[in-house]
Amino acid sequence: ELGQVDEAVPQLQRALDAAKIFAGKDHVTVALVSHVLAWGLFLKGEYVESERLLHAAIDVYQSVMGKEHTQIAACLALLGGVACERRQLNKAERFYDQARDMFVRLKDPDNGDAIQIYLGMARVKQIRRDYEAAERLAEEAIEICRRNLREEHPLTAESLIRLGEVLLLKGASDEAEGPLRVALDILQTRLHLDHWETAVAQSLLGDCLTDLGRLDEAEALVVGGFRTLESQLGARHNRTQEALSRLIRFYEVTGAAHLAEQHRTRLVKPPPPSNVNPWQQLLERASDQR
Repeated sequence: ELGQVDEAVPQLQRALDAAKIFAGKDHVTVALVSHVLAWGLFLKGEYVESERLLHAAIDVYQSVMGKEHTQIAACLALLGGVACERRQLNKAERFYDQARDMFVRLKDPDNGDAIQIYLGMARVKQIRRDYEAAERLAEEAIEICRRNLREEHPLTAESLIRLGEVLLLKGASDEAEGPLRVALDILQTRLHLDHWETAVAQSLLGDCLTDLGRLDEAEALVVGGFRTLESQLGARHNRTQEALSRLIRFYEVTGAAHLAEQHRTRLVKPPPPSNVNPWQQLLERASDQR
């Protein structure tokens, strides 16, 4: 919750090992710890291991709780996030659809995990450059937050960030500033100042101000956002790389070509998924192209 992912993951791994020894590998505690550890690994960009743990957690949940439960739906939603970050977009949409339908059947369509589904689906649409659909999904998430959560809840901020990011990509920087400022205010109040989500909001608001020509204000935000994300999530994480691209653009706009070039050398492509059947990868790519 404090965004200290590197500290949390080893502790969760030790907790999982202990749970398997003392409770047994098919105990619900093992599923719960696996689920949380998968979230931590997802934040670190370790998507293959995160996916493996989520499938293992679902197997245990189903053996103990039955085929449908909110915890199973939450795992499916996170599997959607994993697939999205690996750019397996069709697969991501299938997981999100399964999770959303399960929450509806369980009569719990507006909880926090369900809100994450709308945000995840918006990110998929955003990557596909279907910005109108992404904007609608982000606005739906904001509306659910306002109905069910406090105005200053971090999920409200996350929904505002998604809306602001989509508006930036649409070229509507003047419209994006409002939601991004509100999101940053919420996160700076509710979360640790070095939290990765706060850094995402800083980076995006800085990019917005770069577009609007307010460069003095933008600099601290794009630089600080990138540095925090690099520290908290690692240099190769998708969020860090996106923040790096915004920083490079800032340097280009301000005429600091040498700094832009220096930072451009730090851009990396996501590594190919490991432990995946290459034929399955080809099928998934063909599916995504369809």
